[in-house]
Amino acid sequence: KFESKKTETLPPKLFKLATAQIAAGKLGYTSAKTLEIIQALYEKYSQDENSDVVILGVAFPDQGDEKDAEGIAKFLEDNGYTYPVLMDEGATLQLPYYITAFPTTFIINTDGNVLGYIPGSMTRDIMESVLDQARSN
Repeated sequence: KFESKKTETLPPKLFKLATAQIAAGKLGYTSAKTLEIIQALYEKYSQDENSDVVILGVAFPDQGDEKDAEGIAKFLEDNGYTYPVLMDEGATLQLPYYITAFPTTFIINTDGNVLGYIPGSMTRDIMESVLDQARSN
C-alpha cells in the first residue's frame, strides 16, 4: 500500500556573509570588489540598447545576517550601486535555484533556461568569459 504524506521542506541555511567574505578575502576577493565588478558590467551592458545581457541582483532581506529591504536599498544607494536588485522577501528563489552561498551567479538564456550557475566570487575576466560563452551558445 502506498501512502502520500505532505511535508514542508525548508530551504538550506545560507552561509553567513562574514564567512564568505573571510574565505573570499583569502583568495584576494572582497564583497566590495565583487559588487564593483557587477556594477561595471551593468554599466557596460546597459549602455547598449541592443545588448542581450541583463544584470539583475537578488537580495534576501531578513535572511541570516542580511538587513531588511530598506537597509539593503540604503546600502546600495549609499555605495552607488545602480543595477536593479529584486528583494525576494520570502526567499522564494532560494530553494528552487539551490542558492546556498553569496554571491551565486546564474547564466540564463533569452528563453529563460538556466545554462549554469557559479557559487562564490569571480574575477571580472571570469565573469566576462562566462558571459561570452553563454552568448555564443
